[in-house]
Amino acid sequence: MDKQLLIVDDCPILVELLSEIFSIEGYEIIAAYDGQEAIDVISETIPDIAILDVNMPLISGYEVLNYLRSQADGYHTKVFLLTGDYRVYRDAYANLADSVLSKPFDLDELLHQIASMDI
Repeated sequence: MDKQLLIVDDCPILVELLSEIFSIEGYEIIAAYDGQEAIDVISETIPDIAILDVNMPLISGYEVLNYLRSQADGYHTKVFLLTGDYRVYRDAYANLADSVLSKPFDLDELLHQIASMDI
């Protein structure tokens, strides 16, 4: 079975681009375009990996991360936070993110980091 990858960002173009690339890499993609949609998905299924934008309207990536970590199997999900704000690194790790990448990010670096995770 393919690993489930949840991609959450309020930029539809980025979600579609990452979805296309990671589906080619063999991941089962679950796309969400805001924090509430991500929480709805997580309440139904816990993904193996999550790529979360930090700054989203209404519900932030941090809140999605905290919700995910509060679920029974959510602690095992590898979480990658994407942000345009370099100041969030300390907070991201304090919120139990596995990795943080600045926007614009290097796609090869993201692919490498996810591929190197023991999932």
